[in-house]
Amino acid sequence: MYRLEIEEESRRAHLSCYYDALHNALHALADGRAVRFWHSSYKFNLAVNNGCVRGLFRLLLHYDESREESFLTASPDVLWKLIKDFRRYVDAHCWRKDKSPYKECLELMERLYSYDRFAHEGKALLFDSSSNTLKTCAIEDVEEARYKGEIWSALSYIKSLKVRYCPYCNAETIYSIKFDGDEVVKSARSALDHYFAQSEYPFLSISLCNLVPSCTRCNTNIKRDRGMDYEEHLNPYSSSFHDAVRFICKPIDAAVALSADQGNGDEGFVFEIKRRSDCIPSLSDRGIASAKFFKIKDVYDHLFRREALSYIYKSRLIGSEYYNFVRNILKENLSEPQIKNLFCDMVDEPYKINQVRLSKLALDMRQMVDEGRKIAKL
Repeated sequence: MYRLEIEEESRRAHLSCYYDALHNALHALADGRAVRFWHSSYKFNLAVNNGCVRGLFRLLLHYDESREESFLTASPDVLWKLIKDFRRYVDAHCWRKDKSPYKECLELMERLYSYDRFAHEGKALLFDSSSNTLKTCAIEDVEEARYKGEIWSALSYIKSLKVRYCPYCNAETIYSIKFDGDEVVKSARSALDHYFAQSEYPFLSISLCNLVPSCTRCNTNIKRDRGMDYEEHLNPYSSSFHDAVRFICKPIDAAVALSADQGNGDEGFVFEIKRRSDCIPSLSDRGIASAKFFKIKDVYDHLFRREALSYIYKSRLIGSEYYNFVRNILKENLSEPQIKNLFCDMVDEPYKINQVRLSKLALDMRQMVDEGRKIAKL
């Protein structure tokens, strides 16, 4: 729900595992050399005699000129430009996904940019130029593949993003735990959703800005293997859902509005998602489209309407006689934001949203109450 930031240390670790080998492999393919895989009978020969195939890999090479500009760590804007150029190239040659040579090219890309190699196997890549052969090694054997002293992995990448709750819904944790009988074995990482579908664009399977840590409901139950359109939807690495839209919990009539508190039922309220008035229209449009894609209104309306009312009730306490009484007692030891959080139990800064469950909802409910107070004073 808030923009994800990739740290430079994460970029360096990821590139140290894959950039050199994959860049050299692209060079070999663009030059018309066959590429092999160590201890495998698989060998990609199409680039030797097919100029169109070589051109496809020259296109990828164009977006992979240097470590600093590699699409392994490029921004979503760059990835989207690559996708559009890739589509145009394929369409210009009238290639079909289920026919040669496009089918074979996709199969090779799946091997080159293997998600399992990074996410599950813990393998880095090496390239033997003398035989044009790709080899694997353990990531722990790559000297620069470290983040904060830990061996680079999908889990360390997720930790580096400082996200605990799903960036799509902000309602469910991205982590799980594994058990062996009654004993906890370890904390397990989340699945990394491919924003752009890896079945369509396997060359983006391990591009960091295409990997979104997400909850089971959003990733497996709702999104599944569908890709997203960058011009229509928000990407968590480039835009903040919080800045694009806001949550509203509206009473169906004035009587309900005046009596709303934690003790009452939630049937008299309607949950809505609105465009932010202080946001450029195109960003809000993408926010609304993203909310529809992940069925955010339905999820919150059915599961979290009572939490919305709770946040409204707690926010109303701020400024009350009781609040001021407590504030006078605590103000020497706590700041004003800390005292508010004692009452509202919510984050005070948007950048913390990904770390606290339902914090987007809490912030928007507080804003709604504050706006209601301003209107009442007019």
